[in-house]
Amino acid sequence: MKFISNSRKSIRQNFDEVNLFELPLDIYIDSFSTGMKKKLAFTSLLMDEFQIYVLDEPFNGVDMEGRLLIQEILKKLNELGKTVFISSHIVTYLSEVCQEIHYLNNGIFEETIQKENFKEFQENWNSQTINVQLNKLNFGPFKEK
Repeated sequence: MKFISNSRKSIRQNFDEVNLFELPLDIYIDSFSTGMKKKLAFTSLLMDEFQIYVLDEPFNGVDMEGRLLIQEILKKLNELGKTVFISSHIVTYLSEVCQEIHYLNNGIFEETIQKENFKEFQENWNSQTINVQLNKLNFGPFKEK
């Protein structure tokens, strides 16, 4: 975090006060897991005040506690009037923090879903994709006798 702070010409003396995820800041990040790296990157974004945040798969590899903390921080950013763009494949997490979802298929916007329609969207998505795949389960322990 010191490197990021220095690169932004930010004057921060105490990194423990912004270490929301209680990461070990005394070791090199090459030993960090994917989730720890996500948490560090997310924290570094929060060290400066931006009007717009762009997050790519912020929940990927993050443990349950970290995911919940990220969700709450995203809600607070929304309350502060900040704009947050999130790219994610995890619709369940998005439904907790987003006001609308723009569904892309092969790079093309297919649909914009408002918060009140998230559950219906997810149910339709499941019936069109997951259930189709589940119906293919006819092997191993699922083989019909």
